[in-house]
Amino acid sequence: MIAHDESDALHARVQALLPTGAFDERLTLDIARFQASHTPPIGRLYAARGLRAATMARVDDLPGVPTDAWKRVRLAAHPASDDAVVFLTSGTTSGARGAHPLRRVDTYDAAALSHARRMLALDAPHVCALLLLDDPSSSLGHMGRALAGALASRTIEGFRRELDVDALLSTSRSELPVVLMATSFALVHALDALGARRCPLPPGSRVMQTGGFKGKSREVPPEELRAAVSRAFGVPERQIVSEYGMTELGSQAYEATILDPGARHGELHLPAWCRVSAVDPGSDRPLPLGEPGLLRFVDPVNVDSAIVVQTQDLGRALSPTTFELHGRLPGALPRGCSLAIEELVGR
Repeated sequence: MIAHDESDALHARVQALLPTGAFDERLTLDIARFQASHTPPIGRLYAARGLRAATMARVDDLPGVPTDAWKRVRLAAHPASDDAVVFLTSGTTSGARGAHPLRRVDTYDAAALSHARRMLALDAPHVCALLLLDDPSSSLGHMGRALAGALASRTIEGFRRELDVDALLSTSRSELPVVLMATSFALVHALDALGARRCPLPPGSRVMQTGGFKGKSREVPPEELRAAVSRAFGVPERQIVSEYGMTELGSQAYEATILDPGARHGELHLPAWCRVSAVDPGSDRPLPLGEPGLLRFVDPVNVDSAIVVQTQDLGRALSPTTFELHGRLPGALPRGCSLAIEELVGR
């Protein structure tokens, strides 16, 4: 069933929430009810867990949708003909690519802009340099270009299909601070290409690095990469900020080292409208704050898909909006995720 009016009303409520810096449990439950009614796989999952849309009372009771489910079923409250964009996962480890269809991108963009502006301190004029592949199916590429288009006075593209070393070196001649947005692997590639050369960025510049080395032939420990980037670009390490996001989420998390002198690298901060928790990989049981498990996110920006996302990322929640990432769960899907996928598919 197409329910655009109901979806649009929820989008409006989410967008009104973004500037408030608050979590709205009532709105979160309303989105869950909407998805239970209009997204058949979500409806099957909730029904299998004994949840009825009319009586949902606690966000903590909502089951997570495993990230692998995006490879198996369409998770959208609208038909494919209404897709504004479909973000695809990399698929580098299994070959299969998950798909996240969005009917509207304005809420996604507004959320990304709101949190990035704060966590990267992007109020002053600056130049944006992108070391991100120009791929319309990439949520990361879309986000980077949305941020650059809305917040930067000028954008330098340094990695459309391959690294443009001359474009990268031109950033050192900028009269404004530079925000360098790059994947971790692109930064390694850039450091290799620079060799003994340096590309000192103007004072006040910062680096946003994102993504790991999944499916790549070379990995560099985060501390080693951060130190090398600092040397090559002349940016203090506290101005080098890691970002965490995924195709299945509408919101992102950042390290807070630019904002808070006491913040540490490795501690990631979600926007206030989200929630993070950890669950036991074997039983799917919620774990207390500080106890390691699989990370689960509540993200109301996912109005038309799945508001609770169960990842295969190991970590621990330090607060309702702060977490550490410890890596990926090796091996087969845990039992809880496998069961949820069966319920979503309807088997």
